[in-house]
Amino acid sequence: MQINSPFGIRPAFHTSGQANPRIQMGLVGTQPAKSLYQNTPVKITSAGVIEPISLSSDKVFGVFIGLQYIDTNGMVKERNQILAGTPLFGNGGAINNGDAYTAVGSPYLYQDPSMEFAIQANGPMNRNSIGQTFNFDLTTILTANAVGISQGTLDNTPIAALGGQFIVTELENIPGNVWGDNFTIVKVKFNNIL
Repeated sequence: MQINSPFGIRPAFHTSGQANPRIQMGLVGTQPAKSLYQNTPVKITSAGVIEPISLSSDKVFGVFIGLQYIDTNGMVKERNQILAGTPLFGNGGAINNGDAYTAVGSPYLYQDPSMEFAIQANGPMNRNSIGQTFNFDLTTILTANAVGISQGTLDNTPIAALGGQFIVTELENIPGNVWGDNFTIVKVKFNNIL
């Protein structure tokens, strides 16, 4: 039996045996309006920057894993979250632990449509969920634990006509995880990736 302990949407399987995120240049705004946490599905806005999906109709652009940037000492740094309102570029910009940096940051994203992800549902799911589509639970999209990992979940309500953001492929094979658990963990793939 699974406990309510969400972890966002994390890589679970790829046919190649490797999960390789892509570095995307210039997709982070200078002062994000919404926080981005590790394992959060993101969309691309009309301004050309990424932010967490916010509508059930949003097309998924990828899964945010973290940010790479160069600090004021010229050192490459990585962080697993970007907090809303944090000035990211220019003198005095800071992220998470106060490292100032002046170079453009680049987010790491999983975007491969062949990738399977594990995600905890916000309620019970059964074997009939396989092949059905579901959306990310938008009430949990902006929550994270103390170390910056998303606490987002999959909404366990199926979306008609295969219109959801993710398609369930199977039950995640971990001890104590069974169909019908209150917080079932399933594997999903992107369904409506941008």
